[in-house]
Amino acid sequence: MKNNMIVNPFDVENARYYHYSSLEALVGGIILPEPLPPMENPPYNPSIPQAQQVCLWASDSRYMNDKDECRFGLKVVGSLQSKFPNLDFSLSNHHVSTAFISFSQTLDSLPMWNMYGRNGSGVMLVFNSLSGAFAYNRGRRIIPTRVQCEYCKTKQYNNSSYINSIVDRFTLLYKAKLLDAQDIFTNTLQEIIATIKREEYKYENETRLVFFNMNYKYRVSNNIIVPYIPVYFHKLQLCEIWIGPTQDQDRSAQSLRMFLDSRGFEHVIIKKSEIPYRG
Repeated sequence: MKNNMIVNPFDVENARYYHYSSLEALVGGIILPEPLPPMENPPYNPSIPQAQQVCLWASDSRYMNDKDECRFGLKVVGSLQSKFPNLDFSLSNHHVSTAFISFSQTLDSLPMWNMYGRNGSGVMLVFNSLSGAFAYNRGRRIIPTRVQCEYCKTKQYNNSSYINSIVDRFTLLYKAKLLDAQDIFTNTLQEIIATIKREEYKYENETRLVFFNMNYKYRVSNNIIVPYIPVYFHKLQLCEIWIGPTQDQDRSAQSLRMFLDSRGFEHVIIKKSEIPYRG
């Protein structure tokens, strides 16, 4: 009954973003015990009560599952260098400090459960909006860049419509000889590097929130230290949680409901994966 009574001010994008994760991460850090302290100039409508109580981790690009993460984008960027000889393509420092959070736009996906949802024993978080998410860097609130990943074959990226559109944009910029052309160019190159992925990952249908040049925190994952930054969302941006196909779904739904209610997330709807998969 409570779910139907809440009018969610974030549910206006007519879109859903799916983040596959583990139960350990959900209980151990994603759902915070209390909202963050109120802030000045909140990154959303001031009429909405502040309640940043969801925290996801943007990890350094060198520690993603795809070992070519961002390297493939650098290769694509390198292929453009001969077209614009007067612009600086030196991007090694920007590559080192790129971090992002990944969201799929594919609902209840078996490959995504296997890759990111603990082989079906994890959870899928459903967000109704990504607007207003932020991280702190040196005391300042930073809003990420949102990109939709583009997937290219390793030897055919020059034929990509996305790359061709970038070339057209740079050509206009190059001819205009703007004073800030290099800054615009460098920012766009950063975005390209974080956007381009190999075609083998097309099933992820990925949207990213990307951060550049941030101060990192550190955590341990799979016996390696991973640099990351905490990224905060309003609690009402989390609208559903799906239970993986290989879990004891009925009992897990009961305890998940208890946990969410104890943290003030009564509005979150719990659903169960419909994939007939034992793992």
